[in-house]
Amino acid sequence: MKVERNLVRNLARTADILNTINGGMSQTTIKIHSLENEWLIKVKTPGVELENLRLEVLDSHLYIHQMMEIDQNSPEKAPYVIAMIPLIKQINVEEISATFEDGWTLIRLPFDEMVNGLDRQIKIVRR
Repeated sequence: MKVERNLVRNLARTADILNTINGGMSQTTIKIHSLENEWLIKVKTPGVELENLRLEVLDSHLYIHQMMEIDQNSPEKAPYVIAMIPLIKQINVEEISATFEDGWTLIRLPFDEMVNGLDRQIKIVRR
């Protein structure tokens, strides 16, 4: 049984690598946990450098996007939306924080019953 699991795991990794090499993109993993005082969103973006990852709150949504080169001959980049997560009004937008640990971007969205939403950009801190 263990051999079969390892085989499946290795095939999945190979498919992911081949997909990326052949011009595809690795699949982003997003996990949302509702805790007592906050939402915790875990995002894994294989192949995306932290410097190219952006988090932004606009119109009561959390946008997770990466900056991608428009053309190989141009230094300009354009945003590619990875995910758009609707936010409830009880999220304290001013206190949203993000860290990068062990290949995961951890986004903490604390609750505050007294707030009713704002727009802002969130800086990701490398640990």
